[in-house]
Amino acid sequence: MLRPVALLLLPLLPLYALAQNVGINANGAAPAASAMLDIDVTALPANAKQGLLVPRIALTATNVAAPVVGPAASLLVYNTNTAGAGLTAVSPGYYYWGGAQWVRFAQDGVAWQLLGNAGTVAATNFLGTTDNVALRLRTNNLERFEISTGTGGAAGTGGRLWAFQDGTAALPIYSWSANNNTGIFRPLASTLGFSTNAVERFRIPNANQVHAMADGTAALPFYSWGANTNLGMYRIGANILGLSTTGLERMRIQANGQVSVNNAAPPAGYQFHVAASAGLPTAIYGVAAGDWDGVHGQAGGPNGFGLWGRNLNVNGTAVVGAGNNLVSFYMPAGSGGAFTGFTTSTYHFYTTGGVGQAALMQDAFGAQWNVGLWNPGYWKILGTGLVGTVVKDLEDRSVALICPEAPDALFQDHGMGQLVNGRARISFDPIYSKNILVDSEHPIKVFVQLEGECNGVYVTNKSAQGFEVVELMNGASNAPFAWSVVAQRANETLSGPNGTREVDYRGRWQPAPKYETPVNVEATRGALGGQRE
Repeated sequence: MLRPVALLLLPLLPLYALAQNVGINANGAAPAASAMLDIDVTALPANAKQGLLVPRIALTATNVAAPVVGPAASLLVYNTNTAGAGLTAVSPGYYYWGGAQWVRFAQDGVAWQLLGNAGTVAATNFLGTTDNVALRLRTNNLERFEISTGTGGAAGTGGRLWAFQDGTAALPIYSWSANNNTGIFRPLASTLGFSTNAVERFRIPNANQVHAMADGTAALPFYSWGANTNLGMYRIGANILGLSTTGLERMRIQANGQVSVNNAAPPAGYQFHVAASAGLPTAIYGVAAGDWDGVHGQAGGPNGFGLWGRNLNVNGTAVVGAGNNLVSFYMPAGSGGAFTGFTTSTYHFYTTGGVGQAALMQDAFGAQWNVGLWNPGYWKILGTGLVGTVVKDLEDRSVALICPEAPDALFQDHGMGQLVNGRARISFDPIYSKNILVDSEHPIKVFVQLEGECNGVYVTNKSAQGFEVVELMNGASNAPFAWSVVAQRANETLSGPNGTREVDYRGRWQPAPKYETPVNVEATRGALGGQRE
């Protein structure tokens, strides 16, 4: 049955109906067998050709069938309206009913063309989806990439780019057309690899690390700079780290924690080893401003040293120090230590409550000198040999004088006196009296040398304050005399930061401290003293 549309065409073109199909044309040709309706205008004049005009209606949204009632699937209309919003919006153009909604026909300016597009606007034109469906890219019908859907959320999955292949170092999944062997790939689960020239260079594993995939060398350290390719860090061997500048190894950190500077491998037993080099004659130079320390050494055991110096030259000095902003002085023949100061060259302080001394000196023949010894009782200097001083002889040469010594602690004094009618009273200096002990066990000893004629004298009324000289036979001369006195040194009390000490000087033939046996460092630690045996 002919619809109104077909009837309108009848006055214009001949109508041919054959069985179940209809043909409309100007040349009387039969309709194509496969077409229910075959319209052909090729035989019409150029200025009289006509087309097919489909129904024009105003749609309101793609998901609303009205104004068509019960549209059949594939029903074609031309929409004249602009309405709706978002994914259901409609604009003028051809639509067909897909069974659940109106579907717009692709047209120039809307569809992406295989040969490219022109006149696009970045803010409105895009390649992708407008619904919650991911965009997947394929080549050779194999899945290559996917741009995930979602808006992020707690899992953060929205809009990510997923690769479906891992790639290799030679053919990384993310690479460049000019360098398809340079890029990023996935060598293992949760692992990221970076390659150049088909060789893996870096790897980020499933840990808070970055792995270098080659060792490098001092000349070409693995971690370096574009402006200084021979400056950086590299791996010398298993668990050995090297640092280089100008292509030369400068520092090495061993597997056991040893560190060496300017030396390929540190000597055994040294945690930190620095070697001086040509043009850099000082191995370590410590500088501090204000109240800081240039070098601070600390040890924790009885056989350890906070600071240890050793000079391997037969005329060398092990340790040199200068204070008060002075230059250093040392002996040309060498010494264990050489120290220079303005008011004090060296300072010694000890805190023990038992036997101890401020300084202990020994030689290789069993002699020992204790300075500032408490044994108990204080000794200024106690040791082998003599106590003396130096004076000049008649030819201005230095000669030695030897001090007298006694088995007990004595204080001496002397002076001049004179008999007056055969008697004289000598009073000691109050400072001398304060520092001597005079009692029945420690009597004072007085010696008188007459320097004039008299019957002789004797001494009486001795005390810590003085004594009397009396002429014999009730003489009444006025002879002068010289006197000297020897008395026991009095005890004393000393107070300091560690408390109070009572010092007793009354002993005779007090025992000397035993010889302290020294320890040979090289014998216990090795040739250079660093390796403990």
